Amino acid sequence: MTYEYLMTAAAKKAAADKKDGLKWAVGYTIPADTQDDHTEKLHIFAIFENPVNAEMLIDTMQDKSRFFITRM
Repeated sequence: MTYEYLMTAAAKKAAADKKDGLKWAVGYTIPADTQDDHTEKLHIFAIFENPVNAEMLIDTMQDKSRFFITRM
């Protein structure tokens, strides 16, 4: 599937306006032993308006132990 990237100012503003109500983030850790500088990294990849939706996303993941939820 090919996705359309709509990078107009109006599209960016609409996305930013939607983000205001989102308070919970889901991320995962990148282990230190896989990094050149040997420090653990955190990567945030989804944001939600409530923690229940964040938990539902993690429930769909194969290795649930790598993921975390944090309040923004």
